[in-house]
Amino acid sequence: MASRHERAFRASNVLGLREVEQRQRRQQAILGGIAGLLALLAGISYVLVEPTTLLVPILLLSATLLPAVFWYYPRMALFGIFGCAILFEVFQTVPKEQGLTDAVPFFWNINTMFDKFLGSNPKAAPINFFELILIVFSGIMLLSFATRQRTQLRVGSLFWPIAIYLGFVVVGFLNGMSTGGNLNEALQETRAQFYFGIMYVMAVNAIRDRKHVDSLIWLSVICIAFKAFNYIYRHFALFHAEIQDQGVGSHEEAFFFMSFVMLLSVLSFAKVQQKLQVLMWTLLPFVFFANLTTNRRTAYAALTIALPILLLAAYKGFPKARRSVLTVLVSIAVLFPPYFIAFKDKDGAIAGPARAINSAISPNQRDSDSDTYRRNENYDLMFTMRATPVSQAIGYGYGKRFYTPAKLDSIKDIYAWYNLLPHNQILWVWMRLGTLGFLAFWGMVCSILVYACRVIRFQERETLKPKPGDIYPRLVAFYALIEVVLLMVFGLLDLQLSNFRDMVFVAVWVGALAGLAPGAMALNDPEKRVRRPGVSAAPRRRLPEEPRPQRRPRPQPTRPRSTR
Repeated sequence: MASRHERAFRASNVLGLREVEQRQRRQQAILGGIAGLLALLAGISYVLVEPTTLLVPILLLSATLLPAVFWYYPRMALFGIFGCAILFEVFQTVPKEQGLTDAVPFFWNINTMFDKFLGSNPKAAPINFFELILIVFSGIMLLSFATRQRTQLRVGSLFWPIAIYLGFVVVGFLNGMSTGGNLNEALQETRAQFYFGIMYVMAVNAIRDRKHVDSLIWLSVICIAFKAFNYIYRHFALFHAEIQDQGVGSHEEAFFFMSFVMLLSVLSFAKVQQKLQVLMWTLLPFVFFANLTTNRRTAYAALTIALPILLLAAYKGFPKARRSVLTVLVSIAVLFPPYFIAFKDKDGAIAGPARAINSAISPNQRDSDSDTYRRNENYDLMFTMRATPVSQAIGYGYGKRFYTPAKLDSIKDIYAWYNLLPHNQILWVWMRLGTLGFLAFWGMVCSILVYACRVIRFQERETLKPKPGDIYPRLVAFYALIEVVLLMVFGLLDLQLSNFRDMVFVAVWVGALAGLAPGAMALNDPEKRVRRPGVSAAPRRRLPEEPRPQRRPRPQPTRPRSTR
């Protein structure tokens, strides 16, 4: 029978749970009331201030509702930014706001928003709406740490390589400003680099288990599929089913469409999310067609480079999928040559991949002119980097137009930043940061690749969160590895290392890798450890599901029988 103290403890415990539930209900009711009031105020401001613009309601809701959401649901900041980065373009590419998503000012400068919607430029600080959200979120987190006594901030094992690279970016920014660089242009160049570091830290702290990874996967699929249907609509409704020279939207959409293909491949090899795979296979033809409307050769070049890495990593990381990997290899070897021969000189959507690959082998006049332009651009970048010993060491600096001894005037009418943000952004990093910063950049990239490879190779044998033998750390490592490879190829060929959206997308997956699989650099393979004289190998760690090894009974010595 329970004692008096035990009964009192149980009663107080029940009362404590009831109080917590009542407090949560009150908080939800207050939050709902505030949201309703703000929605009413936003509607009133929309009617009274300017009937043709949503700027005032957007700013009002952002300044009041977002702090409450971030206070109670801080993880929503990461998922919201991640989804917006996939959905909303940086620049408006379709006139008259007919493109739907590119008319949303998520990445627009505050001054541009006022000028666009209200016809006045307040000449405020040069920040965009996304940065305003980051500032609000940072303030809420600092207040949360101070009041709730939560001081634990995880940075992950990949923080220092990223921080070292960003340190050189700061040096390049100061170098450019001290030598006559333009502030707004320097900010445009460096924003994406800092977004990468910020989103990495946010993802490390927000992604803790497989539920969070599932949310990222579903959010990626839904947003990319929406963009695919949006671009198909543009192709037929706005451009009358004609392939445009510069595509029907921004260049970075091809990166997201290829990311969709890679995500489907990773899920298929990992044999997880079966229902989602069915949905993605259904959406795959629409995604491929939307990619054709972008008219970017870079997408097929990236697919050609990433596919062998994908198959090799799948063969090593997912032993149960090796038969599927071999099936894919045989299918490509059998089906691709006839397809390429039949469609390399044809028109139409189905011939797009064959034409893109054939343009690299036997370019037409347009492709030849593009290749010549890129060679001249590479020459100008290297010429600028080698101009002085200082630029060779610490770079030319941000915010300054690079030298153009090989003329690049052919596209200045359609691309005003032709001598600021070049297509080859691998050499752009070298030119802006010098040899030291270039080494730091590749140190960061190689650290991410090595970290992902170690998780893929050794995760089954060691203890990693959330539990030993869980496939999700390897899945995230697999996808992060492929995404970094895609980013490097797109950065080499098509302006993507300075693009806000691509850098945010990849940073979140890299942060998810570091958050879900901490300590991967300490992993090793005990079965392949080399035994050296005088050095004893540590015993292999036994997994919980493994049976304990049975000890063999030691043979007892037998005495010889006496002959007496």
